[in-house]
Amino acid sequence: MNSIDRRRNLGPANAQSLNFDAEDIVQDDSSNADTNVINETPKIFIKSGTVHSANGSSYIESDGTIISAMVYGPRPNFNKGFNAQASVRVTLNTKNFVNLEEIKTGTEDSVSDLSERQIISTIQSTLTDSCLKLVLLKNYPKSAIEIFVDILMLNESHSLTLLLSIIQNATNIALLNSGLNLRSVPACGYIYDEGNELSINCCHGFYYDTDNDEQGEEILCLYSGSIKNPICFGKSVQKCMLQAKEVRQEMNRFLLSQ
Repeated sequence: MNSIDRRRNLGPANAQSLNFDAEDIVQDDSSNADTNVINETPKIFIKSGTVHSANGSSYIESDGTIISAMVYGPRPNFNKGFNAQASVRVTLNTKNFVNLEEIKTGTEDSVSDLSERQIISTIQSTLTDSCLKLVLLKNYPKSAIEIFVDILMLNESHSLTLLLSIIQNATNIALLNSGLNLRSVPACGYIYDEGNELSINCCHGFYYDTDNDEQGEEILCLYSGSIKNPICFGKSVQKCMLQAKEVRQEMNRFLLSQ
């Protein structure tokens, strides 16, 4: 009877373990990642025309935050006797598992002291101001345009300013998908630079500027979560507008591929 245990093959008696030099070991660079990555153009997933009953709709995923936007209109407005241009109404909805009260006011870990109603009111008023400047409302008299935005999922690490920039871009794509007359293709940029946190929704206008990077750029809406360095605020605005131009380039590629 063979009593040798063959479940473990130990190899020859003179076998030696493998030794690797220290320089051959591959280092993990994930711990050395740039902490200023929020200034780069984020990777986003975009889909338009997701809601067939709406005149225009969009769906955006960006770093764990999912936003859906729908545009209805222009519809006949029976609330007023006569209005020379279309009215705009923005409604923001959140799912039951999305808690806006835990959102941060800035890039720090400080939680917002605003209530959920105040946060919703801030987002709705900012979107309304941007849409009033973007849509050619005079082309739609006696009409109403309704925009519905749903926050389907929220990344807890995102600040209110970053969330607003994602919502702005979702609304921009929904407006482009609706076929409404717009001044130009809008895009919203976000940046955190030297203590200043900004989101700027802008479009290409017909304004002359000595700086070629800002040539023809018109600000539709600017929201600032924190201004800790007022001296560099102008430079932060310029960097944010450049980031918005990069976002517009990605949006143009997406729209041309449809």
